[in-house]
Amino acid sequence: MQDSRRVRVVGKDTSPQRLIPTTAPGPSPPSTFNPTCARQQVVPVSINGRLMWTISNFNARLEESKENKSQIESPCFYTSDCGYKLQLRAYLNGVGQWEGRHMIVSLHVLSSQWDNRLAWPCRMKVILCLRDQEQINRKAKDIMKSFTSSPAQKGFENPCLQMFIPHRTLYTRSYLKTDVVIIDVKTLPI
Repeated sequence: MQDSRRVRVVGKDTSPQRLIPTTAPGPSPPSTFNPTCARQQVVPVSINGRLMWTISNFNARLEESKENKSQIESPCFYTSDCGYKLQLRAYLNGVGQWEGRHMIVSLHVLSSQWDNRLAWPCRMKVILCLRDQEQINRKAKDIMKSFTSSPAQKGFENPCLQMFIPHRTLYTRSYLKTDVVIIDVKTLPI
């Protein structure tokens, strides 16, 4: 979102410190990178290409998904400072032929104020992971799926990347623990 305020020059000094808004001043812009997620109006939780999404109250949300065929969305995050804007979405009860049998987690590339500065199509390696919350790390068995856009594709062909997790798998090991599921996503430039 661009600042629509106009500025006027005071005197002959055109340094940024001498530019004064012609409209009433609003809140000062933050001194650090602070883009907002347009759909949710929240500050993104990450600008390093990694998100650890904790889905709490999983069983209640699963029941709601069964009734409403709804999806849930993670907070927005960025691949880097001024990078691609991403978001995870989950159909806890699946959709289509997977309805009632799988949780579907998908990664979506969203538009942002940085799009005109980025190379398109979006090219990166993505690792989606369902975390095993086993207390002893060496016994944990995370479920991972990796995607890499190929040079021939010049980016991802689909607008989103998906991971299908059978419900029966969620209830094994410690993937669902204390009514919480953890999805970890990591993006890497290629």
